[in-house]
Amino acid sequence: MKYSKIAKQINEFAKNDQLLRNRIFSKPSISEEDKKALEDFDKNSSDFIKSIVSEICLPTITKVGKKASYNSWLLVQHSRDLKFQKSYLGLLKQNEKDINPANIAYLEDRVLMYGGKPQIYGTQFVLNKKTGKMVPYTIWDAANVNERRSKYNLGKLEEHIKTFYSN
Repeated sequence: MKYSKIAKQINEFAKNDQLLRNRIFSKPSISEEDKKALEDFDKNSSDFIKSIVSEICLPTITKVGKKASYNSWLLVQHSRDLKFQKSYLGLLKQNEKDINPANIAYLEDRVLMYGGKPQIYGTQFVLNKKTGKMVPYTIWDAANVNERRSKYNLGKLEEHIKTFYSN
């Protein structure tokens, strides 16, 4: 691991990301103050990862280790900067053998969803306002989603949904 200091910083940011999200999403409702805190944190972490990418390019497993590579992706997944997410997705695709490839599917679905397009792999969920349950966001060619999911070892969508509801 070439960049242990950067890896440590990425892991610290991700730890704080998860602490904040767990604190906010464990409440029965989310206040405007919570939304602002989340928005501010996501902007800061997005800016932080942008600076890392400009310094070392993609934080791959070889460069920062498995945990920090994953955590970098996690922070990008929570970014509200669609242009940055798209460019990061391109870097993931170029470095597929030195990252967790499932991250490609999750980020690609997130980018599509934020762009108002159907997702490809069924990784993103949204709230069904009628039932109050989280359901998969619209999936392109849903009949063949499990075939596409297998490319990234994601398992069957039906199993993913069961796991999603058991958490």
